[in-house]
Amino acid sequence: MDVKILAEANLLAQILLGVLLITGAFLAKIKKNLRSHCLLMRIGVVVQILAIAFVMAPATIGYIRHEPRDGLFNVQMLIHSVFGLGMVGFWVYINLMFEGVLKSQGRLRPAMRIAFASWGISLLLGLSLYAQIWT
Repeated sequence: MDVKILAEANLLAQILLGVLLITGAFLAKIKKNLRSHCLLMRIGVVVQILAIAFVMAPATIGYIRHEPRDGLFNVQMLIHSVFGLGMVGFWVYINLMFEGVLKSQGRLRPAMRIAFASWGISLLLGLSLYAQIWT
């Protein structure tokens, strides 16, 4: 498959995941519908994990091996990766606490906000990386 088409498909998927995340936040905050919120978040993060495994990780490895860039680009890619994987880690933690597998150490809202902020930072850096590579 053409790398540019794969990158564009991933960009579209990330935009759709953003809409899904904002919808989930709306459901939790405004509508107080936690069941639908949790379902949307689970679907979104599973799709995100698949995108990381099958698109982003191979692309990152390819850039590290074959496309040397300047230091700022590499720092952006590193921070993007750390925040993106951090969001997945927080999501796993939140779900384990929500399901009672881990004992809750207080409210889940701060962890959810950290996960949301991590996602936002990662998304913005990902858009910046996309623009640097493809425009």
